[in-house]
Amino acid sequence: MGPSLQTACPTSGGDRPDVACRTRSISRARRCAKSKARAERACSGCRADASGRPGRPVAPREVTTVYKTSFIREHLAAINSATKYPSIPTYHSLGDKGRLLEQLNISFGTPVHVSEKIDGTNVRIVVLPRDGESPLGLIGSREELLTATDDIVHNPALGIVDGVRDVAERLIGFAPDGVMVLFGELFGGRVTAGSKQYTSKREVAFRLFDAIAFETSTLAEVVTWEAARIASWRDGGAQPFLELGALDAVAARVGVERVPELTGLSAPPAAVSETYEWLRAVTGERSRATLDEEAGGKPEGVVVRDGKRNIAKVRFEDYERTLGKRGGR
Repeated sequence: MGPSLQTACPTSGGDRPDVACRTRSISRARRCAKSKARAERACSGCRADASGRPGRPVAPREVTTVYKTSFIREHLAAINSATKYPSIPTYHSLGDKGRLLEQLNISFGTPVHVSEKIDGTNVRIVVLPRDGESPLGLIGSREELLTATDDIVHNPALGIVDGVRDVAERLIGFAPDGVMVLFGELFGGRVTAGSKQYTSKREVAFRLFDAIAFETSTLAEVVTWEAARIASWRDGGAQPFLELGALDAVAARVGVERVPELTGLSAPPAAVSETYEWLRAVTGERSRATLDEEAGGKPEGVVVRDGKRNIAKVRFEDYERTLGKRGGR
């Protein structure tokens, strides 16, 4: 793309829009244009070298729209890192022995969005477009990828693959443009010690809580970075998360439920004791994610976020430990 209307193509003649733009294919200096429109058209494609002299016209960079399977295989570790869900901090800072301090990790803007935090295991489903083949689906836990749709066998950890394979297949069938990653919670069954709060019949369920959508060219660049840079990019909030409206649309298209939303709420108060009372009030006595009426039903807590992706978790166990409560509420 050429320079802006206020910036001339780099030359040795200065930085005015009407200065000469030289390339190696031009033996004499020619005036690019007297008008801004002609200047932009003439300077399009010119690029200066390190000394400031104009070089050869540069062809537009090819935009990656699909990946070769060999590229995915070569960069699999980097893809794993780039598609991990960042850790969610606690709302209040944690001190010795896991007790909360009267110090906030996060300050929220308004409005805030509050959703129930489910006691399960973090799951991600990654879909990558491939050159000449159907999209590739990857299923992973928080830390590692467990299988690809082409695999004959898979890592059986926590029953994750079996629990969300049908969701992955539907997402692949949806075939979104670019790269899409769904993040959700797999719960119930024997997934965690808290499973009994959601089911009395060992049922397993998946709830969507977030998603990111990459341009294929963006991910193609990110995975070439060093591991530390990818981690810093991810944990610094640079992943392109969907807005809540778009997340609802994806959930409907793929046929999955989102984690329960608690609407019409303000941000939690600043004091530890007041936040605990706020948490009790917003969750009520029973989880909204139970799979049958005989389940224990004790909610784990909530996740709070605002429009700027400030996000924190507020869990009963942290506040009960700090305040000496026994969890009966």
